[in-house]
Amino acid sequence: MIDQNNWFVSGSYNEACNCEAICPCRKTNGMSQGRATYDTCNFAMSWMIKTGRFADTVLDGLCVAMAGIWHDGTGKAPWDIILYVDHRADEKQKYALAEIFQGSAGGNIIFARGVAKFRSVKSARIELDHTKDNERIKVGDIIEAHVDHKAEYEGNVTCGIPGHEWVGQEYVSSHSVRDEDFQWTFNERCGFSSNFKYSNG
Repeated sequence: MIDQNNWFVSGSYNEACNCEAICPCRKTNGMSQGRATYDTCNFAMSWMIKTGRFADTVLDGLCVAMAGIWHDGTGKAPWDIILYVDHRADEKQKYALAEIFQGSAGGNIIFARGVAKFRSVKSARIELDHTKDNERIKVGDIIEAHVDHKAEYEGNVTCGIPGHEWVGQEYVSSHSVRDEDFQWTFNERCGFSSNFKYSNG
């Protein structure tokens, strides 16, 4: 196994899900809002890595995405996820991205570690635009997501996925997913964008 004692990734993050904006999973002005709007949260998430390294493997410029469902009140691992890694990555980079984003490499990706079931890890063409107010996610013919407009609110909104230390922008967003039995389309629900930095140090 590759030495995992030194890894980090940082860059920009964008997601869309089926909750109503502002997503109750966020913190607004530092205050938790509660559980998801519905019994399940159907989502698409994306990370654009500006700089990153896993031991001696450089991860600069690569992208990662996820599609999945969060199940409320199951009493089991509530996250059911398919992970997509950048098709441009070589084998070492694919391994590193899978280890990091599944939570296997430890560190501060709390949502993945121990609470998620990863169905599979797939190599895919991931096209991301994380330009402010114009964010888009495209993963092959599997995921399409885009910002519709800013959500209306006052103060600061944060999300636990990139980390509550990063103040971001809440959006009204639309997205669709078509993979295995993940089959859904949601229009004008919620989205969020911020920066992120994960590491095991």
